[in-house]
Order: sequence, then C-alpha cells, then structure tokens
Amino acid sequence: MVVLAKIISRSVFETSPNNSMESVTTMNNKTIYAASGDKNIKPVRRSNAVIKTGMVLAQEVIHDGKLLCSKNTVLTQDRIDYLKSWGVETVKVYIQDTAAPSKHELIVPAPVNERVDFRSFEKEYSNKINVVKGQLIDICSGAEASVDRLYKVTEDIMGKLEHKNDIFNYIRFMKQSDEATFGHCINVSLLCNLFGHWVNMKEDEIVLLTVAGILHDIGKTKIPEQILCKRGRLTEEEFTIMKTHTSVGYDLLRSMNIQEDIKLSALMHHEKIDGSGYPMGAVGSGINKFACIVSICDIYDAMTADRCYRGRLSPFYVIKTFETQSYGELNTEYLLTFLQNIAYTFLNSMVKLNDGRECEVVFINKQHLSRPIVKHGNDLIDLLLHKELDILEVI
Repeated sequence: MVVLAKIISRSVFETSPNNSMESVTTMNNKTIYAASGDKNIKPVRRSNAVIKTGMVLAQEVIHDGKLLCSKNTVLTQDRIDYLKSWGVETVKVYIQDTAAPSKHELIVPAPVNERVDFRSFEKEYSNKINVVKGQLIDICSGAEASVDRLYKVTEDIMGKLEHKNDIFNYIRFMKQSDEATFGHCINVSLLCNLFGHWVNMKEDEIVLLTVAGILHDIGKTKIPEQILCKRGRLTEEEFTIMKTHTSVGYDLLRSMNIQEDIKLSALMHHEKIDGSGYPMGAVGSGINKFACIVSICDIYDAMTADRCYRGRLSPFYVIKTFETQSYGELNTEYLLTFLQNIAYTFLNSMVKLNDGRECEVVFINKQHLSRPIVKHGNDLIDLLLHKELDILEVI
C-alpha cells in the first residue's frame, strides 16, 4: 500500500503492547500504527503517517523542477534531513505492503534501457526523427514553418515521460549516428522545454523556446556532409564554413511568419556575452534571451552525445567544464540555473568512477556541483576531497 507520509522535525516511535506494530506520534499528537507485518491491520490513513528511516519512496520527489530522490529509494536519516532542507513536507512511501520493496533488501534501479517507460520514449523519439527531418528539409525548400506542428513533435515525446527530468537520462541512450543533426535538434528542444519551466516562463513562451530549440541548427542542412560528419578536427577553412550555419539558418527563417525570438536563436546561439562568439560578436544584453538558453542546451547535448569523432562525455564532466570555462561567456543567471538543476537530476543515480567502482550519488555539493558525495557499499566518498577520482559515466 502507498500512503502520504509527513516529514517533521522529530518523530517519536514506540512499541505497541503486542509488539506487532510500531506506533508513530504525528504532528497533531495522534498515535497511529504503521509498518506492521500483520496483513489484517487497517491501512494507515492518508497524511497521518510520519516518515522514518527504512521507509521506501513510492514516488520520485521533485521540488521546483529538481529531482531530489528517486522512486524506491530507501530513506536514511541523511536523506530525510536533505528533503526537509528543501522544504518538502510530505512524500509517498510504501507501508504494510508485502509486494513493496522490503526495507532490508537492496534497491537497485533498473538500467535505463530496460525500463518500460524508456522503451515507450525511445519508440516515440525514433519516429519523430524522420518527422523533424522532413519538416526541416521542407522549410529549407521554401515551405512555411509551423510553430504548432514543430512544437507537437516535442510535446508528443514529452508525453511519454513519467517525469520531465527523465530527459537527461533518456536522451543519452538514444542512437542517432546516422541522423545526428536532427536528433540533436530534438534533444535541444526537449532541454529548452524543461529549461522554460525551470525559469517559470509563461506557457506561450515555453512553446516558442521549444521550437527555437528544434530550429536552432537548421542552417546545418546547408553545410557539406563531409564537413558536418568529419572524423577529427576541422581545418581552419572547414571551421569557417561550419560557422556559417548560424547566418544561413537565419536567412532561411528570416521571411517566415514566425516569432523573431526563434529566428534570432538560429542566428545567435553561438554568441558569447564577452563578445568572443559568432557570427556578430554580440555582447551581454545584446544577445537574445532565447538564444542564451538555446546556447547552453546546445553545448550540453553536444558534449554528452556520441559524435562521429568521439564518444559521449559524462554529465559531471560537462558540469565541470561549464563551471571552469563558461562563466563570463554564457549568461550567468541561466547557466547557474541549468547547472543546479542538472546536478540534482542525477542525485541517487548510479555512476562509475575512474577507478572502476560503481557508486550511488547521495549528496550534491552546492558550491562544487561536479564533485558530489558518492556511496560505495558502506563507504562515503567526497569527490571534493578526492581529486584523483572522477565520474566517468552515469549508468
């Protein structure tokens, strides 16, 4: 059975006279019985149970767009304190249900590519690759861009997610070597959609930002394939040609009956606030705000995806790169929002360290988001203190 349990500052537990149940003192000082092995005991009333260590979450805990704890997480006192620090008042837990995970058994999340909802997501995503490819090619041939049709692509994929934050795990497992540009456009649109919710955009703005993500690289359809798919470093001449995709994309969209923010995202998503970007060398507030968001999502997806010239990089490596190289280049407010939300997305995820150990991420260091505390067996490892260790991949 699943109940809604309260998180309070202090819980008092006593043993009932027959020792068959545990009594819980709730916030209103009523005593109820919970966590009994006796199947005949009546279910705990909704919202009357109080969280205790050993309980198992029946639903992910998401607060302000951040994944704080995954479903089937066994609650320790540290995790309970962590949830309280975020102001979480209630969570759904398994109580008195023999079908639910035992508090004594090790909870190991199923691999991403074995999850039922991932397979549903994968099927929808794969179908939409060809849809996006067709729509972008049509636009390049002069057809009018339809915001509604383009947004529906992302909306249909998002509809296969139980939780929006699953995007970060799922897109890493999508195979797109043959259609990398179109898969990348879908990924950026998914990330932009999520980002819009993080910064509390209005719904109509989220729609436009999502479509800006799909169309941001439309200019690459005009770049020679031998440059676009080259294995290895581009020559100076090749890179000069590659950089034209921003202005080419804008030219393709310039006369279309779509919002200017979408057009400017295609043009300006490689601009940097310090003026070091292209094609115009725009600075600071001179860069469209949609383009600032698209830029961050574009970089993240490009680094965490497989490419013809390298394998995908760990999300924590990308976070580290953002922390050390991108402040002063990317919009600071948006970058901080993105990094904080991404880091907490991987809380309770399993990761592999560079020494081969597989660990669980149990705590995010707010001042050093790329260096969390991980747990291996009964050992806690603070990566901030162990500089020789790095997270190679999320598994």
